[in-house]
Amino acid sequence: MPELFLIGNLRKQNLSRFLDNFISKYELFFVSFFIILYALRLIVSGFDLQSWDEALYAVRAKSIIYFNAFWDQTEYSPDGLYSSTHPPLYIWLTAFAYKLFGVNEISTRLFSFISGLFILIFIYQLGKKLFSITTGFLAVLILVTNPFFIFWTLQGQLDVLLSLFFILSIYTYLNDNFEIRIKYILVGVLIGLSLMTKLFVGLTLLIAIIFFELLNKKFCLKNFSLLILTMALISLPWHISMIIKHSNFDLLFFFRQAQIYERTFYGIENNAKELGILFYFNQLIVYTPVSFIPFLFYLYKLKTNIFNNFLVFFVIIYFLIISIISTKLPVYILPILPLIIFIAIHSIFDLFIEIKKKYIIFSIFSLMNILFIWSLNSNFRNEIKFLLNHFSIDHIYNIIINYKELLILLIVIEILIFLLYKLFSNNTPIILLSIIIFAYVCNYFYILSFNPYQELNSGINNVIQIIKKYPKKNYISIGHGINPQLSFYTDGIDIGWHKNNNFVRLDPNEGYYKIKNKLKSMINKDSYIIYEKSDYYLANKNSSLFIPEEYYKIIETKEYILYSTK
Repeated sequence: MPELFLIGNLRKQNLSRFLDNFISKYELFFVSFFIILYALRLIVSGFDLQSWDEALYAVRAKSIIYFNAFWDQTEYSPDGLYSSTHPPLYIWLTAFAYKLFGVNEISTRLFSFISGLFILIFIYQLGKKLFSITTGFLAVLILVTNPFFIFWTLQGQLDVLLSLFFILSIYTYLNDNFEIRIKYILVGVLIGLSLMTKLFVGLTLLIAIIFFELLNKKFCLKNFSLLILTMALISLPWHISMIIKHSNFDLLFFFRQAQIYERTFYGIENNAKELGILFYFNQLIVYTPVSFIPFLFYLYKLKTNIFNNFLVFFVIIYFLIISIISTKLPVYILPILPLIIFIAIHSIFDLFIEIKKKYIIFSIFSLMNILFIWSLNSNFRNEIKFLLNHFSIDHIYNIIINYKELLILLIVIEILIFLLYKLFSNNTPIILLSIIIFAYVCNYFYILSFNPYQELNSGINNVIQIIKKYPKKNYISIGHGINPQLSFYTDGIDIGWHKNNNFVRLDPNEGYYKIKNKLKSMINKDSYIIYEKSDYYLANKNSSLFIPEEYYKIIETKEYILYSTK
């Protein structure tokens, strides 16, 4: 008899045991399947390095290759010290990848990709250890097909490696197989490595451990001293050397340099969000639509026991800290995203064992489906928000026409939920959950099929090909501040890496009249002008306002225009 119909004959309380046995039996197949699913994303990983943080870290890694600036890349970084404040562990790993595989986009993202793979492995192991193999299996399946997780594992940034150290720390802390002192030493090493990855963020885990142990009367000064000592041995040498080199022994050097006060209370770089403290609630709905409701149910079920559950306690502490800080970025939820999905999957089975009314079960899955569709397209969300504020029949018609695929998917999943709910009403949880997960997997392959990340290509490679083929001595860029993407792809021509070339940056804030006159005065020089279309101050402005007629356009891409003297 097919496995599906065997499920139909099981009672709910035996369902988890049946799935554990089934998954254990075919574990090698499922692990291989996950690895293939994960590896497939390499197909879409060759897009341009992104113009700010990703390219910034790549420039630092490149300076290690070019100038042996292993310990401190300040001298060769865009904007100097401000750009090199974050600790260099990921930069070191990227430089190692450059040595092995050359300087390119895939090498830049390699250790983020590898870190994502290890996150999946340890979430799977955490599921087997704390709950069941089924929990680990389903959590990994949701995570490996989650668009948010997919995107960040294809970014050469610090956050996926940081998330790995958090999950490894939690796995170690909850693992009773380690001798107690060894456990605290290992956790200290992992927190130390997190502090060598991204400034101060690893301290959130330390804070969670301190408060958890104090609340549960488990705090042991000797064990905690081992943790602190190991953490300090890993992280302090680099931090202290930077303080000595770049300040007059100012112990608040990193605090000031990273603008911690401004980040916390005011928000920097236009990252203070309108939703304020509710911003990350919205992010969880968007990025973990299947998990949001079951996770809330798990919190409700625990109630006062939250303080006895370190996994949930850490998620809440971390969530509260990032919610209070005024500077808000979606990527800040990445360290807790796998844990929320993991807890939610475990909670789903309990949710439907305890809720007796079938129409409530059906309603919950329908809401999960709506949240799933809501998460798929940001333009669709914006159109719905606009409709709620400016209701009109014409706007409804436009939404139906422009987003018919999403609406069809919503209806199809709802019909499947209803039909299978009726056919397999005794085993509603696994049947309905299977539909949602199937939709997730379909969406994953849909993403791979047309590669939406190609939209992130700025066209910088096309510009660089021309510059390298027909080099000139003088380069002029029109754009505000710094542009790490330009720094990376031109091998630092804009930050002084090339002593035989002249580079001038003209700030749009000067006004187009002054810039145009300056360019006219440079006509006799054999020059390239790189016009940065994506610059905040150049958005929606015609380049002809700045560029004299004596220069001609060579190539125009999504984010750049290259000009030269006639």
